[in-house]
Amino acid sequence: MAFAENLHAMEQFSSMEEAEQREFIRRSRQVESKQEMRALVAGLDRMV
Repeated sequence: MAFAENLHAMEQFSSMEEAEQREFIRRSRQVESKQEMRALVAGLDRMV
């Protein structure tokens, strides 16, 4: 859901190396709230 709200972050995730994607997914599994997930996804949005 958080990616659906942030297209740029979804594009950033898609362009990441497979190992980076796995690490992001690992981190996302530790998230305990919607707010934390939005913050995690927003971190991708800030990447250049």
